Amino acid sequence: MDKLSERSFQEPEIVDKTTRAQLKSERPILVCFSAAREEQKLALARGMEQKLKAFGCRYFLLDEQTLRHGLCSDLGFSEQDCREYLRRIGHLAKLLIDTQLIVLATVNLESQSEFQYLRDLFKRDEFLQVEIRGVEPNVEPTQSGRVTRARSSSEPEIVLSDQESITTMVEACLAEFQRRNIVV
Repeated sequence: MDKLSERSFQEPEIVDKTTRAQLKSERPILVCFSAAREEQKLALARGMEQKLKAFGCRYFLLDEQTLRHGLCSDLGFSEQDCREYLRRIGHLAKLLIDTQLIVLATVNLESQSEFQYLRDLFKRDEFLQVEIRGVEPNVEPTQSGRVTRARSSSEPEIVLSDQESITTMVEACLAEFQRRNIVV
């Protein structure tokens, strides 16, 4: 056992997540936005930030560029650094969720296995992936901009068409947040 592990321990929670959640009208969750184009996912996250603000929700935006220049400035892009980047984002998001925040994160992950790593850090109802994709053959976007398709447990919960405006995507996300009782 290393010296840090010998000295550190976790205090039992006096006020748990459930009690904290009952104090607010939103449900804490990590929402990861992904897209091929950085500006699209950031615009969508910023649009959701404005909607959450209008609803009076408590939220925090973890912008990839801000993270790369701050908390993760010592990391490069090697496989080991990418794993450490994910670990840091995941654990920071867990702390923010424990304080009852909706965490919006724009992340550049290469594969679904990387999203799965993040998913595994959270309870099922504490993680949501929103992906902006190009239109796929035989998949039709709905009127709301949401792409309808079957999904496995490791695929994004919300898939949006990159052919839609950011405003339409924000409205589709907001409707899904309301449907899932993330915001009331």
